[in-house]
Amino acid sequence: MKDALEFEAKWLMEIGVLKGVSEGDLAGILSVAKPGLAGWNSRIAYSGGSWKPYYETGNPYLKGYGV
Repeated sequence: MKDALEFEAKWLMEIGVLKGVSEGDLAGILSVAKPGLAGWNSRIAYSGGSWKPYYETGNPYLKGYGV
């Protein structure tokens, strides 16, 4: 899965669709990417200087959890 994500992200960067994402950002995203991290609560977000699942950020608004 990570190989496919890396391949697609690099291709989108090369053709100018994905902009503003550095190689360091991509490495950070790939370091936390795993099956199941998708959707509002589990998307990968940049917070506190690193990439992490949204539910691990400082104060997430979790949809569907009665918040």
